[in-house]
Amino acid sequence: MILFKGYMGTILHTGDLRFDEKLIYENPSLYPKELRNKELKNCSIHIDELIFDNTFCDPIFQFGKRDEALKEIKEVIDENRDSRILISIDSLGKEDLLINLAEHYKTPV
Repeated sequence: MILFKGYMGTILHTGDLRFDEKLIYENPSLYPKELRNKELKNCSIHIDELIFDNTFCDPIFQFGKRDEALKEIKEVIDENRDSRILISIDSLGKEDLLINLAEHYKTPV
């Protein structure tokens, strides 16, 4: 994400984003700690203009949460420990997945 603040107001460009409530707690720029509450209402900064990537906004796209995908990948790896496992990534955005797997299995990527 890129947040612009200036004479033109506050503009947020999300880029390719899959929203998860976890983002609220991990983004003090958008969700300052002093504004947070249990209901997560009115806890973000004021945004004058929002630009977001809606490539997969159509309801036909049903993506699971990242944590669920990571869990499933770990299960597949654990069930095939005697096999050579190759993970092919064809685009950017999967770096966190690879880092998490490398740390979990203590192996280089």
